[in-house]
Parts: sequence; C-alpha cells; structure tokens
Amino acid sequence: MKWKVEYPDKAPEYLDPAQVQLLMRGCQLRNQKTTARKIHQGANKTVCAWILCDRIYIKRDKADHLPVEADMTQVKYNPRKHPFWFIGLDDDPVNVDMQYSNMVITDDRKLYAGVINK
Repeated sequence: MKWKVEYPDKAPEYLDPAQVQLLMRGCQLRNQKTTARKIHQGANKTVCAWILCDRIYIKRDKADHLPVEADMTQVKYNPRKHPFWFIGLDDDPVNVDMQYSNMVITDDRKLYAGVINK
C-alpha cells in the first residue's frame, strides 16, 4: 500500500507510508459511497476514499516527523468493516464522512485528525 498524492495539473505521486509522513491542512474526509457499499456487501476492494485538503506537506526525513498529539483522534477507513470514514471503536463507529478537520497527519499507515467538525 502506498499513499497516492494528487496535485492539480501534475502526475500523481506514490509514497511509502513507512518512509514519509503526510501533514494535511484544511481536510475533508470523502468517499465514493456506492462503491463503498458494494465492497461492504462483498465486492472486490478498490480505491474509493480520499482526503481532500487545502495544503499538504510531505516530510521525507524521519527526524522531521511530527508526534501524534494526545488530543488527536485516529480516523479509519475500511469499507469491509464500515462503508464510511469513522472514529471510535470498530464495533461502535462514529460516521465522519464529509466531515472537516483542521489537520490530518499520517503515522505509517494510520491517520490522525485534529478537530473534526461539519
């Protein structure tokens, strides 16, 4: 698995989560709901979720990686479990599709968000 970073008018960049940290500002959690529902019901997995952000910073040097702060919330997406972005426990998820966050950072393959609101 790699992070796919797309910019307007540029070719996409594929980044190894173990090697880089992404810091995204002005974020919205998005997905293709119809595709997510089909995957949830057993269809083959395909890419159907993304984070739309105003700004992205790619930290390639591990010494520059930011720590996950105690007030940040882990955000998850796995359409096999739930066809939406969620926070909380897998068996008691809170749907955060289309929600906004001031900041999202990666920690390897995990995502952590600052304040989440509509």
